[in-house]
Amino acid sequence: AGWATMIRVIIASCISIVLVTGIMLLLGYLFRGRMFCVTPRQSIQLGSLAPMQFSASQLRDATNNFTDPLGNGAFGTVYKGTIEGKEVAVKKLHSKDGVIGEAFASEARILMAIKHKNLVKLLGYCNRGDDRLLCFEYLSGGSIDKLIYKKSGDVLDWSGRYKIVQGICSGLHYLHHELDQEQNIVHLDLKANNVLVSRGEGGDITSVKIADFGISKFFRMDLTHSYMEQIIGPKAYMAPEYLGKGRISPKADIYSFGVLILEIVTGQCAKVDDSSDDFITWVHGEWSKRDVRALIYVHDESLSSDCIVQAQNCIEIAMDCIQEDPNSRPDAEMIRQRLLRV
Repeated sequence: AGWATMIRVIIASCISIVLVTGIMLLLGYLFRGRMFCVTPRQSIQLGSLAPMQFSASQLRDATNNFTDPLGNGAFGTVYKGTIEGKEVAVKKLHSKDGVIGEAFASEARILMAIKHKNLVKLLGYCNRGDDRLLCFEYLSGGSIDKLIYKKSGDVLDWSGRYKIVQGICSGLHYLHHELDQEQNIVHLDLKANNVLVSRGEGGDITSVKIADFGISKFFRMDLTHSYMEQIIGPKAYMAPEYLGKGRISPKADIYSFGVLILEIVTGQCAKVDDSSDDFITWVHGEWSKRDVRALIYVHDESLSSDCIVQAQNCIEIAMDCIQEDPNSRPDAEMIRQRLLRV
């Protein structure tokens, strides 16, 4: 009789646990549905904590049927739009095949895991039927490739360039060191086109944000490196080990950052026939002369001594970042500390 009673108690307890778990899951599903789903009649509150789920028609209307392109990424085109008076950027993935579906899921997972002032913010998404759309905050200054090169119509002064270097470093530091104790994120497509800025009334840089996580990957902290089957992106910014063997690690981002710093300082575009070899060779040649002023390109030629020190520090950091051996490159924490010294 005692055993029978015990068995009945155990069965009753199991049934209770299953029922409670089922109710909690149902409530969680309904609650999440309320948080994430936006019907056409609902008011869209941008800036909420969780990214919202839009319908394709909402984002089509917001972009005037995708008529104002801002730029192209590895898997999609970004369009300017407006939602309830607020400017947004909507990324529309190119294709409907399985690869694009995987790319969308990967980018969405990463974007939902990050929150930092130097990383572009995901406002919402659409993943219904064949539609794969991502809605981001809009940055009025656009990408820095329109601001840093000598051919640019609106050339930044040194203060603006230095703010960009600091902002990129801060964003990379978050991805590589602050995200999680077990894993971080490697961006793998860090270039001038993927760094966005906002500007104030006088043209000053007010915010700097890394964008386009289309080929980014989560990276386990206990690994020294991993491998990519498919190598995507401009070769000019690729670390040698990534370009040659598909080997990835946070140090691949550091190499790209080094090339980008040199572009920001010199005003020269690293990409020549999809390679940065000539650019890197030129920088090495000029740097061997230790003439910092010969490498700096800014609109204002009358640089203060403080600016010269900052520029020299940036060049020294960049030269360490583009070392052939990944182990010889500094990490984002080391770079941040070196930038703070001057």
